[in-house]
Amino acid sequence: MSFVSTAPPRPSTEPIRVQRRASNTGVIMVAGQKVALGQIHQHQTVTVLVCDTTLAIEFPDGDTKVVRRTTSQPVHSIKGQRPRIAASIPRSHVAQGVGDSLHNHLQTIRETADRADSGKGNQ
Repeated sequence: MSFVSTAPPRPSTEPIRVQRRASNTGVIMVAGQKVALGQIHQHQTVTVLVCDTTLAIEFPDGDTKVVRRTTSQPVHSIKGQRPRIAASIPRSHVAQGVGDSLHNHLQTIRETADRADSGKGNQ
């Protein structure tokens, strides 16, 4: 009779490669650690090599910045957030559509309440 080991797999000794998209202010977050890259890097997607003690940030232009790691949290997300692209609808039409549907909904509620009130008077 043979037994299969149920020990968890060993963590990789190589750095973990992740991607992050810098915020409006040029900040990324990796493994619970915020890293300020500067506003010049806002909205750029960067590659980060996560090691035990350092974060090596590779910029699209080929530069690399190495930062000391201050947390011991594991990496949960490999892929950075992409910009969300909405359909090309003018804001005036969107606002008008929302207002119209809200107006219609409120009108239906009022009519239902009026019918309920008029039914009470006949009893």
